[in-house]
Amino acid sequence: MPTRAEAERLLAAIDAALADRSAPGQLLREIRRFWVDHRYSPAVDGAWTRDPDAAARLDVSEMRRALTFYMRAERFAEGSHTALLNATGVGCLRARLAALLAEGAFEPAACWSLPDVSWVLR
Repeated sequence: MPTRAEAERLLAAIDAALADRSAPGQLLREIRRFWVDHRYSPAVDGAWTRDPDAAARLDVSEMRRALTFYMRAERFAEGSHTALLNATGVGCLRARLAALLAEGAFEPAACWSLPDVSWVLR
């Protein structure tokens, strides 16, 4: 699961892509880094493109699949990335991502914990 820092980086990349609607490159790089879910279904996980209210109900795993749909859409229809930036689609995902961050849906950071080996030192 992506961490809070990774979610914040994605939010910044979405903001940059929305500001420059013709250049989604950084957004796509961020999606590829932590957000791709290969179990996505184009028919199901693209519902947010047809129903903006659907984006408001996404949980973190559904958000990952929706972002995977967005990233892969260009393979099937040239101009999809720019079209979704210019439509309300990516803005809806941005609003939901911000809400998930506010709800505390992401781990603060990835961390490793070591087993307790204090008994060895006794």
